Amino acid sequence: MRTLLRTVAGLVVLLGAAPAFAQVVDPELFGDGKPPVYREEDGDRRFLKTGIYAALENPPKEASCKRILATLLVAYSEALPYLHRKDQNFYVDPELLQTMNRSIVTPDFPATAFLASMIRRTLIDKKVPEAWIQSAELYRTQLAAPISTARMKLDADSVGLIDSFSFTVPALLDRYAREVKLAPSVAVDAAEDKFRDKYMDRDIAWGGLLLWDVAKQSPPEPPKKSRKSRKKPVVEEPPPADLPTWAVVGFPLGQPKPPMPGIPGSGQVPQLQIRARLVDNQSIDLTKLVRGTRVLVKGHLWDIGPNMDYVEIRDASIFPDANWGSWQSLATARDVADCPIAVNDLSPYGYTPKTKRTESPNAFSHSKE
Repeated sequence: MRTLLRTVAGLVVLLGAAPAFAQVVDPELFGDGKPPVYREEDGDRRFLKTGIYAALENPPKEASCKRILATLLVAYSEALPYLHRKDQNFYVDPELLQTMNRSIVTPDFPATAFLASMIRRTLIDKKVPEAWIQSAELYRTQLAAPISTARMKLDADSVGLIDSFSFTVPALLDRYAREVKLAPSVAVDAAEDKFRDKYMDRDIAWGGLLLWDVAKQSPPEPPKKSRKSRKKPVVEEPPPADLPTWAVVGFPLGQPKPPMPGIPGSGQVPQLQIRARLVDNQSIDLTKLVRGTRVLVKGHLWDIGPNMDYVEIRDASIFPDANWGSWQSLATARDVADCPIAVNDLSPYGYTPKTKRTESPNAFSHSKE
């Protein structure tokens, strides 16, 4: 199995239309422009015979197993928006992964290997299984598990891959600063055109953004009436029902500083304005979003303003974006010891029986397979 589990410290993430592989390719961010092909291998076939896969299709009765499955689905749903075309790596929030390693990764149960198998199965089938969504809804209800079923439902029919999970807001700003702002005056226009050719028209997923507002586009101004028309009764026309919905979010461009007395606006962190034109059918209820909360936007990078004053995204979906720094896992190492399906039946060397449980089993970090 060639899938690798990757973490990127401090990644603030990013977000469809078809990729423009005729663009100038940036190997560091986008690879060689040829998306990987996912074929079923021995490890993928072994995963279909494991107890965890069976439990994803049909939830187990044991409470300990339910907590383990719910924890796996939390990480799985968080990884979905960042599945990309660059290579076979995938991204999981570092703090969420650390919590998972501490809680359910033991010598008897390589939980991260099962997570990688879940991701590969999704990429091979090119969609999120309906049975997994139903199981996730069950655990959200029974265990109050913070599983993002909205993200899972977005990929229920077809997984929407982004161009690269490394193409973050900081990466975009850094490239603009180096490739456009540092260009001499005589080359600014050419540098701007080259920058757009390389980095615009990309599918992205950006997280860690702060919600400013969500609103319908303002209707156009009515034409001015002549004197004759003013004598006629005025009939108020309702605004068109098909106006697009825009989400305006911000990306902090620095760290907060103490406010200075008597200076309005001091202490506030400047933010890059990101305008996202939303698709009509959102997976969440937009009326429940609250200004100032963290959100993730996934869509198609469409345009940038002069001097990077703003960024515009089209065909976008928006989701709440959790901060996993203070999250405690639903499952523990004791749940792993008590759950009969939390075993290493994914190993190419055959089923490995559980070792004798100790009071504090050591968790281990993920590794390359």
